[in-house]
Order: sequence, then structure tokens, then C-alpha cells
Amino acid sequence: MTGGQIVFAAPQWLVPVLVLGVLATAAVWWSYRRAGGVSGRWGASIWLKLVGFLILALCLLEPMRQTTKAIPGANLFVILADNSRSLLIRDSGAAESRGAAIRQALDLDAPWQLLLAENFSLRRFLFDARPRTVKSFDELLFDGNQSAVLE
Repeated sequence: MTGGQIVFAAPQWLVPVLVLGVLATAAVWWSYRRAGGVSGRWGASIWLKLVGFLILALCLLEPMRQTTKAIPGANLFVILADNSRSLLIRDSGAAESRGAAIRQALDLDAPWQLLLAENFSLRRFLFDARPRTVKSFDELLFDGNQSAVLE
């Protein structure tokens, strides 16, 4: 959800609004010409009146911002974590192993997981020799002998 587009709820008013806009512009221009010409001050008055007409015309068209949003729980989102021993490796210069970093990121109270859970039905999986479903990543022990996502 972000972005979106502007749509008009009453597009049937488009032609009448355009006709009224042309007539209003002509009427304002004609009234100021009859009053003695267009000067700088009167030019500003003309533009202010035309902007007022434009705002009223937009109100007739009923502009609305339209966005799309996922229906909560209607879509699945899978979080898949590797449980193999290879994640116990510590990179040179790193304070912790790769697995410790993953375990910290996969905390159930992590803000990104809470946000995902609001809009998606979350499924959590661990895999080493085979994939398996888990309720939380507390079972992440990094004791698997291989990394095989597919059985």
C-alpha cells in the first residue's frame, strides 16, 4: 500500500464541467473587458476567480485517491530458514556467527514479522535434510547435515 491514483467518482459530469468552465472563463473575461480593460490588479482578480471556478468544477467531479491493499490473511507469506550446521560459521572479523544473526532477525516480535502478520497469513519453515513446519524459530538449532529445500 502506497501510491495510488486519482480517480473521479462522477465522470458523467466531465462534459458539463468543461462547458461551464469555458462559459465561466468567457463571462469573467467579458465582464472585466467591459469595465475598462485588463490591468495588473484586474488580471490577478481574473485568475483568482478562474481558480475558484476550477476548484468548484473539481468538486463536481468528486476526485478520490484509490489504492490497493491486500485483504488481511487472504495471501500466504512463507518464511524459510536454513537449519544446517554451515550457519555456525563465523566470518572473519564478525562478532557472531551467521546463525546468530539469523536467529536474531527471525525473532517473533521483530517489527517486520508483526507487520507481515497484519496483512498475510504467515507460514514458518525450517529446512536441513527436508523442510518442516514450525510455529516459531526456537527450534532453529543449526544441527542439520545438509541444506535441501526440496525433498
